[in-house]
Amino acid sequence: MNSSGPLVAVEFISTPDQGKDKLCHYQNVFGVYIRIPYEKARSAWLPTGRYAMKSLIQLFLLVQFAVFVFAASAHLGLFGGRDDLGAGTAETVIAVALLAGLTLTFTRGADVRSVALAAQGFALLGTLIGITLVLTVGPTKTFDVTVHAVMLALLIAGLLVTYRAPRELERASSA
Repeated sequence: MNSSGPLVAVEFISTPDQGKDKLCHYQNVFGVYIRIPYEKARSAWLPTGRYAMKSLIQLFLLVQFAVFVFAASAHLGLFGGRDDLGAGTAETVIAVALLAGLTLTFTRGADVRSVALAAQGFALLGTLIGITLVLTVGPTKTFDVTVHAVMLALLIAGLLVTYRAPRELERASSA
């Protein structure tokens, strides 16, 4: 055990006092500020700058892409014996859109925030249509409801993180 204390010492506060404390980073997470000492933040995986936030957005896009590929594979009959060509096709189109968004975020000069919002927004719209079809047209299967709930949760979380990203993240790679 390291005698210097915990890996990350964070403190939740309502408003930052950045003028008095130049040795700490303040991260706004859904309206609550987290006070992170810089020496601790450097040693832990926490998004403390625009490049770390860009990486977090890219991670969300990658995980969302993987979930849609999994669902499309299952619905196209690659495993699990679920042959639903319509759902598999829709999930494949959404997966391609997420992959295109992810790829564009690595492009120099790309507007990372807008690209991610567009890709995730498109995926959310398709997922909402899919959930509506599963619940109204049927047949409702536990697998479909569970996968759509996971998709919805990941997309909403990714959209919130992306939306809350600083505006200066746009075109961050061109600087």
